[in-house]
Amino acid sequence: MSIIGKKVINIREEAVGGLSAGIIGTVIGFPLDLIKTRMQTGAINSGGIVSIASHIVKKEGFSALYKGIAPPLISLSIVNTMSFTAYSYFRELYGGKNGWDIRNSWAGMTGTPLIGLITTPENFVKTQMQMDN
Repeated sequence: MSIIGKKVINIREEAVGGLSAGIIGTVIGFPLDLIKTRMQTGAINSGGIVSIASHIVKKEGFSALYKGIAPPLISLSIVNTMSFTAYSYFRELYGGKNGWDIRNSWAGMTGTPLIGLITTPENFVKTQMQMDN
């Protein structure tokens, strides 16, 4: 727990929320990211989302929809944990209110610069793994 002014922030609760969001979001969204990557790189150049997904499953198996999931699963879990915790901390530090408040914007901007250092290399590795078919 962290105390800022008179308000207590449950950092453990924020971290668990961020970790859960990172894991669930990655597992649900990853097959679509794989399809997008294959379309963008021209590895599969015809059809829509459903036909490309079925092509991948037929040619490479169902598990291929999750090829390369490890780097984003790790990094997005870390990123979301950091984001949730940092935002909550800075929001209280800056005195952000519920609803739209410029201080909430500052809280979001303060905690995010380090996130690019994690997500950029992860995205590169993930794309390389997705294209390795």
